[in-house]
Amino acid sequence: MFFLLNILFAFSIRILEGMFGSPGLLGMIYSLSVFIPSLAVAIRRLHDTGRSGWWLFISLVHRPISY
Repeated sequence: MFFLLNILFAFSIRILEGMFGSPGLLGMIYSLSVFIPSLAVAIRRLHDTGRSGWWLFISLVHRPISY
């Protein structure tokens, strides 16, 4: 539910900013205010599956090799 509501709010903010021609300040404020709770939800879901929250940071380090 958190992810669904987050997407709906972000999408509606984006539409409102597009209608009024604002520079995106409201969207940036929303993104910064949701960043920490998003990390907490992701870590909680990892704990629910029996994994450590540190697995989340592997995605930041892992880079696929392209040839």
